[in-house]
Amino acid sequence: MVILTLLFMTDVPSWSDPYPLAWTSAGASAILIIAPICAACAAWEGGRLRRARWFAWPHVRSTTIVVLTILLPTLVVGLLMIVVALLFQIITSGFVFIPDWRVLSMAIIVLFAHVLLGFAMGVRIPIVVSLPMVFLLSFAWIELPNTLDDPLWLRHLSGIWTFCCLVSTNLAPQAWIGALLVAIGMISMASVLLLQRLRLWQALVSVVPLVIGVGVGAYMVQDLDAFPAVARDEGVLVCSTSQPRVCVWPEHETRLEEVAALATEASMAWRQVGVIVPDEFTEGAGGDRGIGSFGFSMETDRYTLFNSLSRSVLPPVANCEGQGSVSPREVQTYLVAWLNSVAGMPAEALVARANAQIRDTIATVQLLPLEEQQIWFERNLIALEQCGVPPQLEPLP
Repeated sequence: MVILTLLFMTDVPSWSDPYPLAWTSAGASAILIIAPICAACAAWEGGRLRRARWFAWPHVRSTTIVVLTILLPTLVVGLLMIVVALLFQIITSGFVFIPDWRVLSMAIIVLFAHVLLGFAMGVRIPIVVSLPMVFLLSFAWIELPNTLDDPLWLRHLSGIWTFCCLVSTNLAPQAWIGALLVAIGMISMASVLLLQRLRLWQALVSVVPLVIGVGVGAYMVQDLDAFPAVARDEGVLVCSTSQPRVCVWPEHETRLEEVAALATEASMAWRQVGVIVPDEFTEGAGGDRGIGSFGFSMETDRYTLFNSLSRSVLPPVANCEGQGSVSPREVQTYLVAWLNSVAGMPAEALVARANAQIRDTIATVQLLPLEEQQIWFERNLIALEQCGVPPQLEPLP
């Protein structure tokens, strides 16, 4: 189990930001192999009780005590493997973090649900059938939804959120609740199957709690896309005292001073050519013309930061697909390149962000007087925002 868990973790995507939620989600994704194996082990233990006809004879200890006693070693092994996966993530990330309680608690609940249902299946079905069936069904429920193109939200019900979440997002509450309802349905089904004198109609009805759990859980998550995430609370942003103000997520606080200095430097250069600069640059959603929204990671270099700040100065791009020979997206590329050049980005850095034609055009524009450069910028800014307005990318002779 340790070897399999570590091998699995070597293929889990890593994150560049020290965001505990993201690293915990990646670590907890090891449940993909932990839960099916532990469920199969539980089915084996259930098969032992089936062969001994334990449920057919009177017994002093309650069923709950006996079941938990038998399953304790399997559960402990599963929990230890979750710890191994999270320790692997802590070592890989390079920083010590407290695992996110929502992801960790769901991993534990999912493990318990799969193990208990696997045990119940082992009690009621011959071991030669129940063990492989439990393993395959457990694995399929966790993994197969990830291979489907539609519906994407189905994958969230397994309680394993490998790609949650970007530093700008948070775990969607409905994803957690939906996965919890499914787990409760599995536990309820197992509880019915473990009744001492199980009748046929009770065995048939045992699937009802699971169907209800999946149904209600699906209703909870149906509005989510491929990622079980919602926008993060911007109240946690850390802001500078500089002008313009710069706000970053807490995980990027160590680079706040650097980003603030770059924003101040770029803003001074842009104002000299008549560009209206936002009063604030934020990693949040922004949405106000006086606030520029940008993003970066701990691995982002200086010039990529420049590029991100340049984009945040521009308004949203109009959706004019099929209207005109030059798309607003192309206009945006020219304007960003010009803003980068004005802010002092060297030619070698600009090469990686703009093709030769764009660089030649921008070089020509920068030879114009400042007033004409401002006219060129404002003309193309209108073409960026509005459909039907042709841009003037090449400066007039």
